[in-house]
This record gives sequence, C-alpha cells and structure tokens, in this order.
Amino acid sequence: MSVPETAKKKGKDYPVGPVLLGFFMFVVTGSSALFKVIRTATGGGMA
Repeated sequence: MSVPETAKKKGKDYPVGPVLLGFFMFVVTGSSALFKVIRTATGGGMA
C-alpha cells in the first residue's frame, strides 16, 4: 500500500522555489538600481 515516489512529487522538484527565485531577482535588480542612484547622487554618474 505504499505510494510510489513519482506520485508524491507532482512537479515540485525545483532546485530553488519560485518565491526564492523572485526574491533573488528583486535583490539583484534593486541593488543595481540603488548603486546607480548613489553613484549619480555623488556625482560619479552621467559620464
């Protein structure tokens, strides 16, 4: 009466969860935008 291992997963075999992936993308894009704002505010941008 044991359920096979393939029937348990149902497509949940992501190496990273979609929430974690979205958070990672937000951090990467947010940090690059923040860096650009800081660089422009300090006078290093607009070259």
